[in-house]
Amino acid sequence: PVSEELDGQHRLMRRNARRLLRLVNQLLDLSRLESGQMKLHREPGELIGFVRELVRGLVPMAERRQISLTFESEVEHLPALFDPDAIEKIFVNLISNALKFSSEESQVSVGARLAGSSELPSVVISVVDTGPGIPEEQVHRIFERFQQGDTSSRRQHEGSGIGLTLARDLTELHDGTLTVDSVVGEGSRFEVTLPVDTPDDAQVSERAAAETVLLEDVAAPRDRLPSKPDEETLDRPTILVVEDNADVRDYLRTHLGRDNYVIEAEDGSLGLEAAQEHEPDLILSDVMMPNMDGYEMCRLIKANEKLRHIPIVMLTAKASERDTIEGLQSGADDYLEKPFSVAELTTRVSNLISTRRELHEAFSREIFVRPADIEITPEEEVFLDRLLDAINTHLGDANLTIDWLADDVGLSRRQLERRVEAVTGQSPAALVRRFRLERASQLLRARAGTVSEISYAVGFRSPAHFSKAFRQAFGEPPSEHVRLRSESEEA
Repeated sequence: PVSEELDGQHRLMRRNARRLLRLVNQLLDLSRLESGQMKLHREPGELIGFVRELVRGLVPMAERRQISLTFESEVEHLPALFDPDAIEKIFVNLISNALKFSSEESQVSVGARLAGSSELPSVVISVVDTGPGIPEEQVHRIFERFQQGDTSSRRQHEGSGIGLTLARDLTELHDGTLTVDSVVGEGSRFEVTLPVDTPDDAQVSERAAAETVLLEDVAAPRDRLPSKPDEETLDRPTILVVEDNADVRDYLRTHLGRDNYVIEAEDGSLGLEAAQEHEPDLILSDVMMPNMDGYEMCRLIKANEKLRHIPIVMLTAKASERDTIEGLQSGADDYLEKPFSVAELTTRVSNLISTRRELHEAFSREIFVRPADIEITPEEEVFLDRLLDAINTHLGDANLTIDWLADDVGLSRRQLERRVEAVTGQSPAALVRRFRLERASQLLRARAGTVSEISYAVGFRSPAHFSKAFRQAFGEPPSEHVRLRSESEEA
């Protein structure tokens, strides 16, 4: 027996090991096809039933994606000689590709019909989706090895770029053809035309109909994290993971979730929304994602007055110097190349969060005396200057509220609370109180008035309340504070 966490990791390892095995096998198949060493092993079987079972085996994948997957055929049975392994690879690649590129609540249909003549019969099996379609200028590239229709950093789906190459080559090895017709915004139709080689014995091959290898490209449903941290995770740093690959998100959540509260987003657009809602302590983001890539998300966050203080670490397989520079120019605080060491990642994350906390402590100790000496970013300094100016201007107003202060600096109360805490480690109320007491200390040392006069000057409603708060902050009453400071200065 293993824990739930280990069981999840084992399933993830198994799933990815199988993906890697399929990829290696596809590469070996392509190599054998290229060198002319791959031979078909034709056997008698019932082709329509075989394809129907392949479709049926992929229905769970379609259901998890909320896509309707159907199969229709003009002919119920079609005895033929074919290589079951090769036919499976052709149609599993085509159907899984159609599912991958289709949106939720769309449809993928597989159909079969007879063609040709009675002397040279053939079967046409089509795979039709209602996905985004393929631009005309990219259609000719999709059958090239390691090529994909979308190579931008916003491409919607991952892939190795060899599935369609393998499907086409195996079709041609069967003396057939694979064609594509696509319209942008409407979808794509892939058609496999195969000559029907009727076996001498028309019995259906049980093996052809029964042995279907099912894909596991879509992970089992995952438990979603709660939208709000519970009491156990409330004091932990919040990390936002923005990554379109579900397995990578799981992997990062497993390792970072031990010491942090982890929230997730599947692309840059959702990541931006999550950052605005949760205002995390750190963002960990992939670069190549659909809808909005990591670079654009980073730029928008760093341009946002309320979010720009959040450190961002970019994770990417794009390792060239130009890519690194582009990532840093977008405002990223750190840049880590895939594949990465978990130890290195957690160390960098920990260091960035620790540096932020040290900044909080330094601010708490010195901001009132020497704000220019604190090592803070220009954006934070502008924000602090505006905030401290607002506090200083109305310092003597005992009716100063956090809502009024938020309005004065152009933020909502919640945004002000999050921003002030992120930069200073204190709440706005604690910040105002500390500012008043520090200013009172300065006035007392300068003998600018009596204790009562100074207490009202810095916004306290009564000298008694002021003396109590002052003793709590400095460990001595205001009158003693003046005497001790005077003796220290004379010495």
